[in-house]
Amino acid sequence: IEPGLTNLRTLVLYDGKGRGETEAAFRFRTVPFTELLEYPADRPPVETRYTDMAAILFTSGTTGLSKGVTMCHNYFYEIGMECVNYCRYTDQDTLYTGLPFFHGNAQGVTIMPTLLAEATAVIAERFSASNLWPHVREYECTAFNYIGGVLPILYKQPPSPDDRNHKLRVSMGAAAPADTWAAFEERFGLRLVEVFGLTECFCVTVMPWEAPRVGSCGKPITGYEVKIFDDQDNEVPPGTVGEFVVRPLRPYLGMSGYYKRPEVTLESYRNLWFHTGDYGYMDADGYFYFKDRKKDAIRRRGENISSYEVEKVINSHPKILESAVVAVPSEVGEDEVKVCLVLKAGETMAPEELMSFCEPRLAYFAIPRYVEVRDCLPKTPSERVEKYKLKQEGITPACWDREKAGYRLRRTV
Repeated sequence: IEPGLTNLRTLVLYDGKGRGETEAAFRFRTVPFTELLEYPADRPPVETRYTDMAAILFTSGTTGLSKGVTMCHNYFYEIGMECVNYCRYTDQDTLYTGLPFFHGNAQGVTIMPTLLAEATAVIAERFSASNLWPHVREYECTAFNYIGGVLPILYKQPPSPDDRNHKLRVSMGAAAPADTWAAFEERFGLRLVEVFGLTECFCVTVMPWEAPRVGSCGKPITGYEVKIFDDQDNEVPPGTVGEFVVRPLRPYLGMSGYYKRPEVTLESYRNLWFHTGDYGYMDADGYFYFKDRKKDAIRRRGENISSYEVEKVINSHPKILESAVVAVPSEVGEDEVKVCLVLKAGETMAPEELMSFCEPRLAYFAIPRYVEVRDCLPKTPSERVEKYKLKQEGITPACWDREKAGYRLRRTV
C-alpha cells in the first residue's frame, strides 16, 4: 500500500525497531514507539485551554453525508460527568460498547464516563446482538448503551434461562419501544434510562431516575433549555408536535460548530436556538417525547405520518426482526408509504398478513402501500438505518404493491 500513502512522512513502529533494516524498506522516516515517550528539552510551550477543540466526531449520516462536529474539552467533560450522574456510575461499574469511536455514543457516554468515574470499559470490535450477552457475562459488565433497533432485536431473541445471568444493572440510550419497555426490564433484570440528544448536544433530556415515565425521553436535566417550536420558530403548547430546539445554560456546553461548514452551522443555530431536526412534543408535566426525524416524516394525501410510529407497530409483529419505513413518490402527488422488512431467521410472511396485522393497529392512511422483504437494512457503523439510501432506491421490482394486488383495507380508523 506504500505507493498510495502520498501524505505519510513518518512511520511509528510499535515493536521498537527503527532506523536500519526497516527504514531501508521505506521512502519515509521510521521512529520506534519508545522514542515518542522521551520528552525533548526543547519542546515548544503549548498552553491547553478548556475551550480548545478536543475532537471532531461525526453525525450518523442517516439522512445524507455525515457532518464533523467540533467539540471542545469542556464539552467532552460535561458529557461524561452528566452521564456519570444520571446513570449513577461508580468505580465498581464496567461499561460495554461495540460502537465506533468516530461517533459520539462510544466516546461521549462510554469512554468519558469511565474515565471520570474511574470505572472500567469493555470495547468490542463491533456491535453484534448475538455477541452482546456472551460479552457482558464474560467481562462482568454492569452497563451498556442502546440505539436504534438494538432493544427490539434483543427482546425478539427466544427467552432463555440465561436472560438474567449477568451483572448488568442499567442500559442507557434512545428509542426504547414503549410497549415492551417494562417487559424488557423485567425479563433481563435491568433499568432502562432513556435520553434524547445528538452529537451536537449530548444529552438534552434524560429520564429522571426517581420518576421514570414509559415512552418518554425524560426532562431537560443536563444543562440545556429545551423547547418545542413550530416551523416559524414559535413555541407550541404542551401536547403539540413540533421540532426539538435547544440551547445550553452554561458556556462551552454543546458543539463549537460543524467542521468547515460555517453556513450549515449558522442555519442550525437560527434565532439563537439549535434546531435538532427532530419532531416531538412535551406533556403538561414537562416530560418530552420523540416522534420522528423531520426528514423522515411522511405526508400522504394531506395526512402527516410518523415513520417512527409505523415502525413501532410493524416491529411488534412476532415474525419481523426489524423494519424501516420511508416515503416514496406518489403518482397523485406527495408521498406513498413503503416498508422494508427483515424477517426473523426461518420465518416467511405474505404481505397480506402484514396488512391484516396493521389494520387494527394503525390509521388506514399510515398502512404501507409497498412492502419489500430484504435480508438486511443498510446501516451506518453506528447501527442506524441509512434511510436516505432506501428512499433513493424508491419502488423496486421486489416491492409488493397493495393497490396493484387488489388488497382493500378495512377502513376502521
